[in-house]
Amino acid sequence: MKRTGTELAIMLNISLFALGISIIFFMKLLPIYFSIVFLLAFANAGTRVARNTFMMQKIPNIIVGRVDSCFRFITLGIRILLIFFFTYVTANDRIGLAFLGLSLLLLSSAGAGWILYKRKQRKQSALLKSVL
Repeated sequence: MKRTGTELAIMLNISLFALGISIIFFMKLLPIYFSIVFLLAFANAGTRVARNTFMMQKIPNIIVGRVDSCFRFITLGIRILLIFFFTYVTANDRIGLAFLGLSLLLLSSAGAGWILYKRKQRKQSALLKSVL
């Protein structure tokens, strides 16, 4: 994170996770599957560490607990909805559909994140050019 920055590390890890879930959908070979699961674990842990580091850097100490609680509340709600959806889908013997839905959700989220990240980078560079 020191070399790339916290925001870029978050985006790279989220993209790696989305790509890994998408590849698992098509994988039939066990060694490759285990390699992808290892990458998923790395991306998940890296995203959590980078997100916490980002919050500690950007959010004042007075409200960091409230912001973290808000994010935990939102993620819990999303998890409940996704568990409901995936339970319903897998109960009807549509496991491939569950992976496809998760893959599309993650890829669209990663794409939206990259768009927002690039937009922020452009604004910062334009601001820097106007100051100089």
